[in-house]
Order: sequence, then C-alpha cells, then structure tokens
Amino acid sequence: MSTLSPSQTLLPDATPLQASRWAALVDPVGERLHLLAGVVYVFLLPLAVAPRDIASVALLVITVLRLPKIAPSYRSWLVQPIWWALLAYMAWMCLGLLWTSDVSDGLVDLGKHRMFLTPLLLLPLLSHASLLVRAYLAGMVIVNLLQVMEWFQWPNSEVFPLVSRQGAFNNPIATGLFTAVAICYWLRLLIFGSIRHLWIVIPGLGLAGFGLMLSGSRSTTVAAMIGSLLLLAVPFITQPRNRVRIFVTTVLLAGGMMLAAVTTSSQYRAAFLGFPAAVHEILHSDEEPRSSVGMRVQMIEYGIEVFHEHPVLGTGTGAASRYMPEGIDFHGARGDRVTLHNTYLLALVTLGIPGLLLLLCVLGAALWQAAPLAAGTCLTGGTFYGLVAWMVAAGGDSYQASGNYLGMLGFLLAIGLLGSRPFEATPFTPGEELEQSPNR
Repeated sequence: MSTLSPSQTLLPDATPLQASRWAALVDPVGERLHLLAGVVYVFLLPLAVAPRDIASVALLVITVLRLPKIAPSYRSWLVQPIWWALLAYMAWMCLGLLWTSDVSDGLVDLGKHRMFLTPLLLLPLLSHASLLVRAYLAGMVIVNLLQVMEWFQWPNSEVFPLVSRQGAFNNPIATGLFTAVAICYWLRLLIFGSIRHLWIVIPGLGLAGFGLMLSGSRSTTVAAMIGSLLLLAVPFITQPRNRVRIFVTTVLLAGGMMLAAVTTSSQYRAAFLGFPAAVHEILHSDEEPRSSVGMRVQMIEYGIEVFHEHPVLGTGTGAASRYMPEGIDFHGARGDRVTLHNTYLLALVTLGIPGLLLLLCVLGAALWQAAPLAAGTCLTGGTFYGLVAWMVAAGGDSYQASGNYLGMLGFLLAIGLLGSRPFEATPFTPGEELEQSPNR
C-alpha cells in the first residue's frame, strides 16, 4: 500500500519510515543536509560530549529549518506509544520541581533529558537507519582504538596518563555502555552480513570486546553478555538455516571474550581481591564501607529508607541526597549530589512510585517498538538487544543523571521506530540501504 497520493500528500496512517521517505521526496535538498548532520552527530555520539553537543545543535537547526516542508511527517511520531510514555515521564519530572529541595539541580537533570529529542531529530532520516548505525559503529572504532592507546600510554604518558580503567574521552562506565550496544550491532553483522565483509566485522567486534574489558565496568560487561546471548539465541531458534553460522559465532565470541578478559585482567583484579572485604562490610553493616560493593549496598539501604518515607512523590527532581544523614560520604557522589548508582532506585527516590512506573513505561514502550526488528536479519535488528543491554546496565549506574547514557537511549529509541509496522527483513551487506517490506 502506497503512503503517497499522486499529489505527494502524506496519508494520515503513515508510519515513521514511510513519513521519512515522504520527507525526502518533498525536500530533497534539505534531506541531504539533514543526513550529513545526522551522520556526524551519531558518529560523535560516543566520542566526546562537547563535539557531540555542537553536532546536536546543528542537527536541531536543520530540523527546524525543514519543518515548514516536512511537518506532516511528525504525525507518525505522535501516534506512537513511546511518544506518550516520554511525554508522561517528562511531565512528571517537571512536576517534581514543585516539591524538590533544590530547583537548580532539578533543572540540571531536566536539561540532560534534552537527549530525548534525538528521535524527533532523526525521524526524517529513518530511511537511512542502516547508514546511521554504521556511522555509530565507525565512531565506536575510534573510541575503542583510543582506549587501546590509553592502555599502552601511547604516544606518551602526558597524552594518556596511567589510569586503572580506560574510557577514552568519556567516563569508563559510559564508554562501556556505548561498547555494549556496539557489540550488539557488530554481532548482527557477523551473523547476517556478507561473508566478504567479515574482514571488517571480525576486527570491529574484537576491538569492541577488548574495549569493553578495558572499561572495567562490571554492569556493562554483564549487560553486553545478556544482550549478546539473546541476540544469538533468538535467530538460532527462529532461523534454523543460520544455526551453523550462529554456533561458529558463539564459539568465536566466547574465545575472544576469554582472551580479552585474560589480557586485561588487571582491570578486574582489584574487584576480585576486594570481594571478601566487601562481603564482610555487608554482613557487619559497616557504616563506613571502603569497597565499591559495600558503598553501593549502603546507597541502596539509604534509598529504600527514603522511599518508605516518601513513596508517592519522592524527594523531588534532582534531590536524591535531600535526606542523607550527616557525616556519610556515599560513593557515587558527583559534586554535592548523590546518584545512588542505580537508574531505577534514583527514579524511585526522586520521583516516587509514579516516576519509576513511568520510566518503566518508557523502556517497555521502547522494547515493544523495536521487537518486530529482533527476529529479522537486518542490521537495525540489533536495536532491540541494545535496549536490553541498556536496561540491564542501568542497574549499575544512574543513567538519567548523564547526557551520555540518555543520548544512547535516544538513539536506540529513534532506530527502534522502524518496528512500528510488520517488518520483512532481507539479507544485507554493509553499504546497502535498509529495505523494508512495502506491505503493511
């Protein structure tokens, strides 16, 4: 069924992908500029905050300039469940400013959620989704190479000082998350991509796995493992003809991860050696824990206590440390703020039960949106598993407290919009444009 009438009028029931194709027809010049800005933005997304923000401003300006011509395409966004979930969540965060103890911190948190504009900025480019994903992977190759250089302290220690965890130009945990999502996309290429392109895909995946180990992030490592296992299991069950390739991929992945773990064992040695002390601190309710695990348990206990006292409204947007006892120095504090090192706990403490439920609605709607892509063979099908990895890793840090984490989610939400209609994927090779079935 065509989405265009002879007069090039977009039909009211058009999906985001169809709306994107319509926008390209009515504004071809703007489409090229928009695509260039989108590719640059996605390429810079995992690299560093300042260049990414500059690129996001350029992307916003081009989107606004195109609006007079392509505004009808956004009707396809307004009917999606993810839009209503995001709107409700942001509305509740804004209401939380009414009872927060620190409005300035609350406004800072709201400002970081500007990354949720990403789906709106990339919606006109959905017909180029595979190119956007490849731009993201290209950016991740640069990030992972920078991690290796940092690890070797090359070219010298002045450029890359000796540190215990490598994050390139970002926090190592953020870099670990970016890498975990990249691994999901690399695996899609390895399983379903053309054999003649494996000379690019295998080094890319290997570099990502090595970079994940260098980040030293336990939560993102677990997230990458869970996302990868699901990504391998689903096509193994649904696509018997690919089982041999999936089995070989699984063996290579397991071997590569073990090799990377042994090579970078220094990243995790301190955590393993400190585990007995952490158990002792937990069992004896140590009020001044020194281990990372002990401090996080202390933050969980504090969060649960605050939740019991303020279950409905919470402490207010940006005010997680509002009732923190004096004399306690929580690990995970950023400045004078406490992030609680857990996305879901922070939402519960600051926004109460409604805030947590709305956050879960956003993530649930995102998974529902991307689910039709999961069992196909297209590169963008890695989006569903990237979302799973994001949700798992979010238990190890407060992702709503950083534009890096929210930017990654915003990108996944944008690509996940491709799942808004029945998806009929076809085998692809890197360089092909995303092909979707014209049947509704």
